[in-house]
Amino acid sequence: MNKDYERSKWRKSKQKTGYERYDKKGNLIEEGEYGEIWHFSSVTKNADSTISITSGHGRNYKNLNSIHYYIYDSTGKKMQDELWQFKDNKKDYLIYKTIFEYDAKGKLIKETEFDKDNQVSRLQDYSKDNSNQTISKDSVFNFSYEGITRVEGKRQDTTITDSLGRPTEKIHYYKDKFLYRQEFRYDRWGEIVTEIRYDNKPDSLWCITEWQYNYDKQLIRKFWKVIGSKTETKDVYIYNRKKLLVKILHYSGEELEGYTNYKYKLY
Repeated sequence: MNKDYERSKWRKSKQKTGYERYDKKGNLIEEGEYGEIWHFSSVTKNADSTISITSGHGRNYKNLNSIHYYIYDSTGKKMQDELWQFKDNKKDYLIYKTIFEYDAKGKLIKETEFDKDNQVSRLQDYSKDNSNQTISKDSVFNFSYEGITRVEGKRQDTTITDSLGRPTEKIHYYKDKFLYRQEFRYDRWGEIVTEIRYDNKPDSLWCITEWQYNYDKQLIRKFWKVIGSKTETKDVYIYNRKKLLVKILHYSGEELEGYTNYKYKLY
């Protein structure tokens, strides 16, 4: 590693999974992922003249899989993000490139993503409404990577956040058709307590999710119910005297369907 990058580091585990590299100002300029994806396919002719096809994929953690490259301006604002696919530890092709735009006050107002063919694959705009809430509109167009289609057609997600940066509403469209809308409510300590979801139509209520907390602000109950239906689930969280989560009880209606236990090791 280059000694100029004082904060550069390897993310370590039993195998090398990635690395981060910083410039002298502390900006993250490279973020690499190990585990090059490989694919295999074989065709076998059987005795009965039929054909068997076997295919699969895996990862080679001795090789790089992809690297993000980040570019900043003189004030430290991120201006560009490039994600490159690697093969045999060399650049293979550009997956996407994102350009960031700011207003005169230095606030991010737009992100434009281009695919490997230099076609716009994603747009994200930021603005303010009359209540000074931030509106983030994320539009994703046709985009495929490693044979997997991220979205086919156009998907648009709008997120409205309050002055504390918490989402208060999310609206989702696909191919210009309304999918669903979510409203979020918080308690005075900032914990989420209610999510209301509308499906098919912006005002067609479908389900409600509620969260409850104890005096230590620990989650003790999560409840989900479909409006106008008997369909509901409930999770009950149990803590020990040391305030560590030890069990979650999972209910469907009033019937206990299962549980999850947690154990801790002292070091």
